[in-house]
Amino acid sequence: MKQRETFIYRLLLVILYIPFSLLVFQGLQVACSDILDFHKFFVMLPLYLSYIVLPIYLLIVFYMLSFPRSYERFLKTLCGNAIALIALGLLLIVMVPSYVASGLYDGFLISTIAPLYPLDILLYGIIGLLLGYILLLRYLLRDKTKSQDVNYEVIYRKRSLAKIIIYSFLSTLYLMLALYFMGAFFFSFISFDFSNPYLGAFVPTYLLMIYMTLLLAFAVYFVRSGYLKRKGKIMPSLFVIGTLTLTLVIALIITNSLIPEVYIEIAKPLFPLDFMGSLNVAPLLLTLSPLIGFLIASCEQLFERAKSH
Repeated sequence: MKQRETFIYRLLLVILYIPFSLLVFQGLQVACSDILDFHKFFVMLPLYLSYIVLPIYLLIVFYMLSFPRSYERFLKTLCGNAIALIALGLLLIVMVPSYVASGLYDGFLISTIAPLYPLDILLYGIIGLLLGYILLLRYLLRDKTKSQDVNYEVIYRKRSLAKIIIYSFLSTLYLMLALYFMGAFFFSFISFDFSNPYLGAFVPTYLLMIYMTLLLAFAVYFVRSGYLKRKGKIMPSLFVIGTLTLTLVIALIITNSLIPEVYIEIAKPLFPLDFMGSLNVAPLLLTLSPLIGFLIASCEQLFERAKSH
């Protein structure tokens, strides 16, 4: 594996993140609106798989390929995930015509959720299938001499199986939330009334919606890559990140306390659970997610620092 190849995977992470955030936002919007109607789950399953599962899974795959522990682990990641992508793509390709034939879908172009829905699900299945075949082909054409030029100095910590499962679950959950809020940020430009007097009180929420993605990018490209460790700047960086996180969270708490109706007045199209159930899910997630992520990262660094001394 050449350094150029890992650069391509990392570039794909950046390029695909924005369009994937729009997909995940739409998928979770539908899931939230149907959360109490279990009958619709099977009907909407192809949408959930193509709008939510496939984008998140692809980002995770490209992340693992961008920062492999070793060449052997890279090959295993290629092979295993290529097969999984092919299976997921085939499943989507089969499901859409089956749903149309059985009458669950009225046709290939209902255009209720998206202009090409559910034909777009079929297209996403084809894309997943093709990407799976490309990764499988890359595995079959692997360099068996192992004459590689990639630097594998990436931060990985030894964890028990239970910790790996918990860490993977929390990381995937954070990624899903970061994608949703980034998608909500972009959708707000076509759904907000920017003359609304409550808009100023929504600024901390706006900033945190973007900040969750920036925090994710920082963790991937500066911490996980080992860049800050090589420069000896992990602790100063954590201090800056912690200060910024606390500032944004406190600003959100203050504005929501002073103007509790801001989400109802401004963000009804973005946060359906808050509107339908008179809940505060969005501000709670925007507050807890970056805080918990920062605390976990800080504790890991402090523990590692204590062990090294």
